[in-house]
Amino acid sequence: MRKISLLLIMLSTSSWSMSTVNLSNHTYKCSGIPITKLSTVEQLTKNCKNAKLVEREDTISGRNSDDIPGGGADMTEDDSQSNLVMLDKVKFFSDNGSYLICYFKNDVLTKCKANPPQPTPNTTSAIISNQIKPVESK
Repeated sequence: MRKISLLLIMLSTSSWSMSTVNLSNHTYKCSGIPITKLSTVEQLTKNCKNAKLVEREDTISGRNSDDIPGGGADMTEDDSQSNLVMLDKVKFFSDNGSYLICYFKNDVLTKCKANPPQPTPNTTSAIISNQIKPVESK
């Protein structure tokens, strides 16, 4: 029983592991359009399969009246709009079937993680075996 549990844990973690990809070295595409560091949230949600904007947060870096104990109307701090941070996460499938999650900060792509596509049946061995013809003996 312990061996089966260990095997299931190993299979489940390896099949869902995602790795950060360097978009300069990899060619992921959505509807034939390459995904680059210049890609936007709108481009990915419009062109990629099953694209979903998972998370959109408007946070303010730094302290404001909500962070100060006892803060409120009588205790305020000057928070400028430059402290506004927009965080987005888009999940989608690329043209080759890879599952990707891309992270954006202030509408700029910061990183993408990819799970490779499911393995396809190996058809090259069938093609090669069909091309090999038996040698006739004389």
